[in-house]
Amino acid sequence: MALETVEDIIRALQEHPEWREPLLNARTAALSRGVLVLLDTVLLDGSGLV
Repeated sequence: MALETVEDIIRALQEHPEWREPLLNARTAALSRGVLVLLDTVLLDGSGLV
């Protein structure tokens, strides 16, 4: 199954609801890593967000 468009992805998730949780978990993990990198930058570099 080729997923070439957003509509393809949506259709695949509708057809395979068991894929939703692993996909959401992967996205949450990626977002968490991004937050940790931002915190490291702010706290270790002392650059702040101002």
